[in-house]
Amino acid sequence: MRILHLINLDNVGGVERLFCEFISHTDPDEVTNLVFADSKNIAPLLVGTVKRHTQDIRFLKHWGKVKIPKKPASIRLNHRKRIISRIKPDLVLIWNQLSDTRPGDIPSDIPVVYYEHGMAWYTHSQAKERNFIPQIDGYIAASHAAKRMLQLKYDVNKEIDVCLNPIRNACMHYPTKIAAPDKSKPFVIGMACRLVALKAVNLGIYAIKNLQDSGIRCELRIAGAGPMKDQLVALSERLGVASSVKLLGLVDDMDAFYSGIDCMLSTSIHETFSLVSAEAMAAGSPAIVGKVDGLPEVVKDGITGFCITPRLTREQYMELEASSPNLPEKVYDVDSDSIVSPKLLDPADIADAVRQLANSADLYMRMSQEARQWSRSQFRFERYMDEMMQALRQYHPASPAGEIVPQTL
Repeated sequence: MRILHLINLDNVGGVERLFCEFISHTDPDEVTNLVFADSKNIAPLLVGTVKRHTQDIRFLKHWGKVKIPKKPASIRLNHRKRIISRIKPDLVLIWNQLSDTRPGDIPSDIPVVYYEHGMAWYTHSQAKERNFIPQIDGYIAASHAAKRMLQLKYDVNKEIDVCLNPIRNACMHYPTKIAAPDKSKPFVIGMACRLVALKAVNLGIYAIKNLQDSGIRCELRIAGAGPMKDQLVALSERLGVASSVKLLGLVDDMDAFYSGIDCMLSTSIHETFSLVSAEAMAAGSPAIVGKVDGLPEVVKDGITGFCITPRLTREQYMELEASSPNLPEKVYDVDSDSIVSPKLLDPADIADAVRQLANSADLYMRMSQEARQWSRSQFRFERYMDEMMQALRQYHPASPAGEIVPQTL
C-alpha cells in the first residue's frame, strides 16, 4: 500500500511525533510511505526519521529548489494536484489539517482518509469546510471526543475509526513505584506542554500557592517552552512561590522527567488526548486533568487520578489574570455528549486533588498501581499500529504504481 501523507512538519508537536512513530513502524513489505509536506523547513528533530522512512518527499511550497509563490493560491494547489496525479498513491492520508482542497484536486479513484487530532475544535472558513469535508472517504480520530466533534460540528456520517494515541515503547519499562512519596520532601507535581494560553499553566501556579498556604510542601516542575514563559515567571514571583516553580524548558529526556514527579497535572482548556498524562501514568504517577474533550478517556476518575469538572468562566478567570485567555470557541462535554462553551479548572479544585494524593499513602499507591496498569494495557503502541493499519486497509484499492522521483530535503 503506497500511502501519500499530507502533513505540516515545520514544528514538533503531538501529531508530528506520532506521524514519525507511525512511518518508522510500518512494515516496509506492506507500506511505502510518501510525503507531501508543507515546506522544506522540516523541524530538525523530525528530519532524520522522515529521511529514513519515506521513499519520496515533495513540498507544497517548493518545486525542486524553486519556492512557489503564495499568491495566487491556485499555483500551489495546482502544483499539489499535479504531484498527486503523477505519483498515483493507493491512498492519501491527511494528518490533522483541513487543507485548501478543491473538488478534483485529488483524483476520485484515490481514497482520502483524514486523521483528526484536534483541528475540528478550531474555526475554519466556510469555503474550506465546504470543499474539504465532501472529499474525505473515511476518518480516523485520536479519541472518541475527536470522533464526536466531527459528527456534532460537521455532521460527518461516514466511517470514523478511533485509534487512541499510544505511549512510547520505552514507557512499558518504567520501574514500579514501591512506596508513596516521602512526606519529608516536597510533593512534586509535573506539567508538560507548550507555554501558551490554551494550556492555562498559570492555574498550576495558583494551585501551588493554595497548597502552600494550607501547609502542603510541594513543587511544580514544568517541561516546555513558549511565549508565556516570562508571564509565568512573573506570576510565580508575585505569588511568592518562585522557589517552588521550576520552568525546565524543552526536556529531551522525558523518561527522567516522569520518574522525578509524584503526579501529573494538565490544566489545558482543550485537549484531544493527553499523551503526557498517559505516559506519566505508565510510570506510576496519578494524573489530574479536566473533565473535558478526550481527557476522561485517558484518566479514570477516582481510579488512575482525578478528572475535575471545569467551573471557572472566562470572567472569573479574568479576575486572576490581566487579560482574557485565548479560549477555543467550543469544547466537547462528555456528560451531555454535546459541544459547549469552555470553562477552566479552579485552582482550589486542583489543590484539593493534590492534597488527597499527598496526604494519603494508601490512596496514592492504589492510584499509582491502577494508573500504571491502565496506561500500559490501554495505550500500547502495538495496539495503535494494529488499529491504524486495520483502518487504512479498508480504503486500499488495487492501483498501478505511479512515478517516484525522490527529492532531497
